[in-house]
Amino acid sequence: MPRPRLQSRGVRGLAIAMLAAIVGGCGVFPKRLPEREQGRRTISEGYSLLYFAVSEQKWADKVLLVKFESADLERVVTRIAKYAAALKPRLEDLAKRYPAIHLEPPPPTEVEQRARRAQYHERLRDMLGASGRDFEREMLLTQYASLDELRHLAAVMVEVETGENRRTFWKEVQTEFDAEYGGVLDLLRRRHFRTEPGRVSRERRRGETGSAP
Repeated sequence: MPRPRLQSRGVRGLAIAMLAAIVGGCGVFPKRLPEREQGRRTISEGYSLLYFAVSEQKWADKVLLVKFESADLERVVTRIAKYAAALKPRLEDLAKRYPAIHLEPPPPTEVEQRARRAQYHERLRDMLGASGRDFEREMLLTQYASLDELRHLAAVMVEVETGENRRTFWKEVQTEFDAEYGGVLDLLRRRHFRTEPGRVSRERRRGETGSAP
């Protein structure tokens, strides 16, 4: 359920940010990798990020075993979990066929991965403590944020992937996550918000100050 914080900057921005953190922390400038090797590492990070995300997402529907709220919520979350579960072995197969793909996060991102895992467990506790519409809203918002990042990750990977077969894989992933994201957004709009969740706070502030939209 938790998800990598990528947004539209994608894998390239993440790689640059992590490199800057390493340089700042150790106080020395590492030897610049050849451009081709940098490209392979960037691409491999995309697979690693997706693998980490789907490894978590595939358990999303298990929460509904103890917190069932509505058939609509169950349908959306179950579909997401099933797709994530199906992606995991496909990624493992790709890693076997293409040695340049490493699914384990490289050392520079290990701390970030652990922080995400801690965030995930905290959010899970919050959801389990809620009930009714509050629980459904929290569950949907979690999926909304996760899917938004994953579809942006897929879009970036479509651009940077050099293998046609692997690019086709990422196009499929992007299409699926776009569809799942749309389903979650539609349910949020129909049952919890009148507009996109990310715009709610901005519109509320405009209403309080009497500003025109």
